[in-house]
Amino acid sequence: METELGHFLRRLQEISQAMLYTTEARELHVVLDRIAHAAKELAGTRYAALGVPDGQGGLRYFRTAGMTPEEIAMIDHLPRGHGLIGAIMTERRVIRLSSIQSDKRSSGFPPHHPPMTSFLGVPVQAGTQLYGMLYLCDKRNGEPFDEFDELIVQTVASYAALAISGAEVANQSRQIQLLEERERIGMALHDGVIQSLYGIGMQVNALRGLPEVSEETLSEIVHSLDDVIEDIRGFISQLMTRRTADNLRAVLEQAIKRVILPPQVLVELHLPPVPLNMPADHIDSLALMVREAVSNAARHANPSRIQVFAEVVKNRILINIYDDGRGFESDHARDQAEQGKGGMGLMNMHQRAQAMGGSIVVDSAPGKGTHVLIMVPNAPLNS
Repeated sequence: METELGHFLRRLQEISQAMLYTTEARELHVVLDRIAHAAKELAGTRYAALGVPDGQGGLRYFRTAGMTPEEIAMIDHLPRGHGLIGAIMTERRVIRLSSIQSDKRSSGFPPHHPPMTSFLGVPVQAGTQLYGMLYLCDKRNGEPFDEFDELIVQTVASYAALAISGAEVANQSRQIQLLEERERIGMALHDGVIQSLYGIGMQVNALRGLPEVSEETLSEIVHSLDDVIEDIRGFISQLMTRRTADNLRAVLEQAIKRVILPPQVLVELHLPPVPLNMPADHIDSLALMVREAVSNAARHANPSRIQVFAEVVKNRILINIYDDGRGFESDHARDQAEQGKGGMGLMNMHQRAQAMGGSIVVDSAPGKGTHVLIMVPNAPLNS
C-alpha cells in the first residue's frame, strides 16, 4: 500500500506542475493530454479520456490516453457527448461500472473501437460550473474499480477543473490583471497544495520498510489527501475555505497543524491570541508564509527543533521562526530570490509580504540553523 500511495503522490506532483504550466501556456489541448495520461497512470488503467463540453450538449475538446494514433484513426468518429459521457455531463456525479454493456445509459461503441469493459467517470467541476468529464476504462490488473480508484480520479478531476478554468481565462484576456491572478494562483498552489503533497510524501516515505501499516495510519493519509482536495476547491472559488479563525494564535496553529512533520522534529509555539485586523486575503497570506517557512525547515534543514514566536508591536505583527537545522548561505539565497532565480517558496514569501506592506528577513549559515523574520501590518487596507 505504501508503494501505491507513493506512486499516487508522485503523480499528484506531476499534475500540480502541469496545472502551474497551464496558467502560462496558451494551448489547452496540451494540458488536457497531460491530465488524461496522468489519470491513466494513477489509476493503473488501459484507457483514459477527458472531454470538455461545448455548452450545447456536445464536446468542444476530447483527448485520450491509451490508444495509438492508428487505432484512433480507424474509429469512425470520436465521442459526441452521448452515452455514458453524456450521462456524466447531465447527472454530474461519479459513475462506476463493472460492465459498460450492461448499463442502459451506454450507447455502445462505433466500428473499430477497442473493446472496453469496466468504467469509472467523474465530472470535472467547481461549484455549478462544469469544465469537463474525465473517465477511465479497464484496469490493467483486471480488477474492478473501487473506492480508492474513485479518490484518485476525483483528486485528478479537482486539479483538472482548476487547470481548465485557468487556461480558459488565459485565452479570454491578456491584461495585466490576468497575469497577476495567474501568479496568485501559482503562489497559492505552491504554498498550499504542493507543500501539503510534499508533507504527505514524507509521511509515506516514513512508512517504507515497515513490516505492516495500520489501518489508522492509512486513514490519516487519506484524510490528508481529502484536505488537499478541499484546498484545491478553495483556490478555484478564490477563497481559503479552510480558515475558520481570525486571531493570530488560532490562524497560525491551524496553518502549522497542516504541516506533516518527521517524528523527530519538535515544534514549539509561542503565539498570543491577538485579534487580526487585516483583510481576509492577508490573513491567508500570513498563514501560508508561516506554513511555508516551517515546511521548508522540516523538509530541507533536517532540524530537531523548530520554534515560532509571534508578537504585535505598534500595529505590526512580528513572527520569528527558528530552526536548529543544517542552515544555508542566506546572502546567496536572497540574491537568487531577488533575481527570480531561487526557489519558488522563498520568492513567494517575499512577494506576499511586500503585497501586504511588510517584509521578510532570512538569516542563515551552514551548520548554524535558520532564522526567518516576518513583519507585516496588522491593520485594514488604506488605514
